[in-house]
Formats: sequence, C-alpha cells, structure tokens
Amino acid sequence: MAVEGNYITESDIDNFPAGYTPAQKQSVIDIAEDTIERITHDYFYAKHFSIAINGNGKNQLFLGFMPDILSVTAITLSEVALSTSLFSFDNISVFRAALATAQCKAVESVTLPGTDPVQIGLTAHGFITGETVRLISMVGIIPSLDGEYGITKIDVDSLALNGTDSSDYSESFISGIACFATLAELHYLTDETPDGYFPKGTKNVKITGTYGWAACPAAIKQAVVVLCRHDNDSTLYTAYDPGLKSERLGDYSYTRSDVSTGTFLTGVQQADVLIKHYIRRKPIMGAI
Repeated sequence: MAVEGNYITESDIDNFPAGYTPAQKQSVIDIAEDTIERITHDYFYAKHFSIAINGNGKNQLFLGFMPDILSVTAITLSEVALSTSLFSFDNISVFRAALATAQCKAVESVTLPGTDPVQIGLTAHGFITGETVRLISMVGIIPSLDGEYGITKIDVDSLALNGTDSSDYSESFISGIACFATLAELHYLTDETPDGYFPKGTKNVKITGTYGWAACPAAIKQAVVVLCRHDNDSTLYTAYDPGLKSERLGDYSYTRSDVSTGTFLTGVQQADVLIKHYIRRKPIMGAI
C-alpha cells in the first residue's frame, strides 16, 4: 500500500516508529496536511471543485472562496452547458469571454432565388448540412432574417436556410452576422436577456474546475514534514500549547484567535515559521 499525501510521501519522513503500519503512517501525513490547510485557509495542490451558486444578473460572477481558481472546465446556466469558448476566469471569478472571430462571421450576401430557400454567402463558413446557424443584426431584407436556422451546405462559401421560402422576403441585403453557436448559448452571448450573462436565480449557475496551487511550495512541504516528524518524536522541535492566544518564544512571538474559531497555529514553532507567509485571511468555503 502506497503511503502518500497531497504534498509528501512516506519517503519524506525518516522517523516513523518501527512497526507502524501503512494506515498509521497515512494517518500521520493526512493529519499534518489537514492542519496546514486549515490554518492557511488554502490548498497547495490543484483541488477539484463543483459548486452551484446564485446568478447575479451581471457578466462577472465572483465565486466567493479563498483559494485561487486554477481552471474552470464547465459552466452550466439553468441546465444549459456553455461551450468553453464563451467564458473565461481569473483567480477569484468567472466572466463572459470576448467574442472570438471564429464564433461569428459577417454575412456577405443574401440571395432570394424565387421559391427556393434563402441562401447566404459566408466565406469558408465551416458548416455541414444539418447544423444550425444563428443570424443576428440582419439589415436590409424584409421581414428580418434574425433567428436560428438549420442549414444545407451549398459549397464552402454559401449555405441555404432550411425551412425558408425566399418568395416571402423582399428588399436588398445590407449587413448582418452569422454565429456558430446554439440558440441557448447565444441567448447569453448576444445580450438577448436583460439579466446579464449570469441571470439572477437560485443555484442556477453550476461551475466545475480546480483551485489551490499548481505546485506545492517547498516551505509548505517542509512544514508538513516537520509536523509529521514531531508527531513521531515530540522532542525534536519547540512545541507550545496552540490554544494560547499569545506567546513569546525567544525572539519569536505569536498572536492567536480563540481556539473555537479554528484559527490557532500548529503548536510547533518551526512549522509556524514556515507557513506564516502563506496564511490567508478568511476560511475556505465549502466546494467539493
């Protein structure tokens, strides 16, 4: 049985008592790592999260937990899964992505050939028969061609709008845009809703991804080693009662909150020195 945690493995600890089982060693490592995470309010590896939160009616949504966001792999708005090209993220939030040219292209022409379906010119459109296109901001043709259509590919630069009869339209095409996304996505992408990219609702936005650190800092790894070695031999390091609100040990002093808040330090001076620059100022919110 392999003994390893998120930051260290059994081989990093040189003083496990003789006869310790793998389960006992694993427990020592797990407790040390959990202590570090609880005190620093952070994860020092890429930890998966999956949350459902309320939409805020805006184009940016703050997720509300402290560890830095490393990746966002999926966003679902009221059960509509958005393609990854439609959103982006930073270390604390997700937001609407800038519209890429590959998602929308300018319509170059509209042909009304009698009773046949309406045809549009779209250079290197990339569609195949049976897919859908969303036309927006179409100007000139009456009535408006704005809407979603199944298409039939005519050639690489033109396609027909299934279900249309060109005899139902008149006037001359001026300008317009064809978008390569589903109607559900474009409901958000083209501002057809007054509620912003993340419409207001109760737990209507589901987000999955990872947060924490892409790689564990050396100081954190060493702090875990110190706590494990201290657990195996309490005489190795300078220990103190972590329940005390304050204490001075030589030139090193501590100020702590009440034990009931869970914000006290490790109880081992050498580990505290290693983690002190990594302590965040609010607790991790649940996201598992």
